[in-house]
Amino acid sequence: MWTERSIMTEKDIHEETDSEKRHFSPQKGNDQTGESAFEGSIENSGLLHEGTKEELAEELENQDGLVEEKQEETTSEPSEFFLKWQERHEAFLAQKSEIERTNVDPRKEKVKEVKSKKNHSFFKKAKQPTMDPLSIDETSFSEEKQERATQKEKIPQELIWKTVPIISIALSFAMICLYFISPLGKLKQIIVEGNEHVASSKLVQDSLIRKEDYILSTILNKSGHENNIKHSSPWVKDVTVSFAFPNTFTISIQEYNQIGFVKQGDKYYSVLSSGDVSETETSQEQLPPIYTTIHLTDLELIKKLVLQLTAVNQSILSDIQDIQLTPSKVTNDLLTLTMFSGHKVLVPLSDIDYKLPYYEKIASKLQVASIIDMEVGIFSYASP
Repeated sequence: MWTERSIMTEKDIHEETDSEKRHFSPQKGNDQTGESAFEGSIENSGLLHEGTKEELAEELENQDGLVEEKQEETTSEPSEFFLKWQERHEAFLAQKSEIERTNVDPRKEKVKEVKSKKNHSFFKKAKQPTMDPLSIDETSFSEEKQERATQKEKIPQELIWKTVPIISIALSFAMICLYFISPLGKLKQIIVEGNEHVASSKLVQDSLIRKEDYILSTILNKSGHENNIKHSSPWVKDVTVSFAFPNTFTISIQEYNQIGFVKQGDKYYSVLSSGDVSETETSQEQLPPIYTTIHLTDLELIKKLVLQLTAVNQSILSDIQDIQLTPSKVTNDLLTLTMFSGHKVLVPLSDIDYKLPYYEKIASKLQVASIIDMEVGIFSYASP
């Protein structure tokens, strides 16, 4: 843009200069012609003396100086075309800078203003103050930083309070997970309750809960541990494994009732309400003060007996001292029950559940030790 402007200006100046020279050149010629004619007239007339000639020469030289000064003044003044072109060009630059200011990033606005001022300095010879580009960059950067800070929207406080519970739950869940998979997750405290006939150490061992197992894996395999305990001992009727944070497991045992004891030689084995016979031997020192001795060897027959006795009142069961198999010609499964009260009851095994409950009514009417026969009907007589 700078080169183009300079070329057009020189061209215009030359054109104006030539036109002015052409304007003044006829006048000078006329003056010279007049001068020569005047001199000729003086010489031809011979009327003027030498002093007059010198005065005329000086006057002619003064006129030539005035013409040259007028020509210099005329050439030094700018032409009307140049002034109009300059005015239009400045208006164009102002319009262009206004358009660029609306489209360009505000942080570059100051730099462009400085450039435009430098462009106008070609026509205005007054010195413009110089600006350091580094200072411009710093100011624009600081202004941009301030604009960004003001444009940042503040997070509503209500939204922060709504996210607090979610973040708390997530952090708690993460902490619990880390705890379960850390070495601390292997430390377990096991409590056994409800067991009377099975040792707690045996139940823990039979559960297959190991020390190196993680708490999380023990929780996930809880049903498996319950089945292990349930099938490990005939005493266990039901079992429940529960967990309490952070590391406590509770094994709750429900055992079968004890119906009596089976005597095999000098050894006693518990007969349970499930019909099973315990494999654990019970020493005589461990026998309760009052118990029922079952003199049967057939395990299937013992199970049938137990199933029949479960329908009998507990007060009658606690009065039975021993049970023996005494078959007759009519009844193969006839049993003789010896009671602690001194009475004896003859009752078929298959009829115990509905005949033996009458024992309490009959025994309350007997004055002496008697035999209560329930093989065919129900009657009693004094024992010999």
